[in-house]
Amino acid sequence: SVMPDAPRRMNVSLRTIMTTTNTTEQQRLDLLSVFVGTLAWTIRCDPPFPGSNSDRRTELAEEILRVLFAMRAVSGVGKHQQPSSSSSSSSSSSSYPPSFEEESMAQLGILLCDMLHLPNADIRVYNVKLNVVNLLMDAPSNYSN
Repeated sequence: SVMPDAPRRMNVSLRTIMTTTNTTEQQRLDLLSVFVGTLAWTIRCDPPFPGSNSDRRTELAEEILRVLFAMRAVSGVGKHQQPSSSSSSSSSSSSYPPSFEEESMAQLGILLCDMLHLPNADIRVYNVKLNVVNLLMDAPSNYSN
């Protein structure tokens, strides 16, 4: 299987976060995109998920889902703001285009749906699916839009 560039991006993001005292919104979104990319790799690479008993991708997927839950709870990553009545999208304080977070959240949503369609035969997959449900239960009210 081909390894995505997510590990390299993760190293850069983690190094940036560790060398600064204040985590900016841009760094949080970088870390979000790294986690989404790594999660996609764990689910979609060969051999098919969950792999053999020695394959630890299920553990990686569980940890990423737990971190995504914690990131949202602590720092607000993934918390979409309700649209204002003025419909002005230029008031974003992030240096990314307004669609960057939406794109990451859409990719995450696709992954979460794919994970919910995995068979329940393996307890490791079942535990991953429980973490997916936990994350979806805490999703913003407008996430389904």
